[in-house]
Amino acid sequence: MFGLFNKSDFIPPVHDPVVETFCKLVKADVARLKQEGRGNGRSNLTTAERREIYTLKNNKSITIKAADKGGALVVMDTVYYVGEIRSQLSDVEVYERLQVNPAQRFKLELDLIIEEALNSGLIDDKLAKYLKVEHPVVPVLYTLPKIHKDL
Repeated sequence: MFGLFNKSDFIPPVHDPVVETFCKLVKADVARLKQEGRGNGRSNLTTAERREIYTLKNNKSITIKAADKGGALVVMDTVYYVGEIRSQLSDVEVYERLQVNPAQRFKLELDLIIEEALNSGLIDDKLAKYLKVEHPVVPVLYTLPKIHKDL
C-alpha cells in the first residue's frame, strides 16, 4: 500500500495497447541501431574527441556546469565561479557560518521522531528502517549558471 494508492494503481494492464505499441517501437529502434552498427556498445566518439574531453575535464582553470535552464553547458573561468560563490556565501542575511557540523545532532533528532512515530503506530518497522539515516552527509554547495541573464 502506498498511502492512498494500491501498488496495482501504478502497473499498466497486461494487454494495454499503448504499452504494447511502445515496446514494439523500442524493439524496432534497437534493431535499427544494431543494423547500423551503433548498438555494439562502443563509444560514438572518436579518439581525438575523447582526448579533448579528458583535457577539458582536467583543466583546473575552467569550470564546466549545466545551465539552470535549457540543458546547455556553461564553460567559465574557475576564479570567476569561485568568486561568485564566495560573494553569495558572504551574504550574512542569508547564510550563517557554523562552528560545528550539525549532521549528527540532526540524525539523533530524526531518530527520536522516527522512534516516536513507530511506537505510536503511525509507521511500521519497514518504513522506520527506511527513514533512518546511518551516516548523515553534509550537502555539497554548487550553483547553476543563469545563461538567460546579463552579467
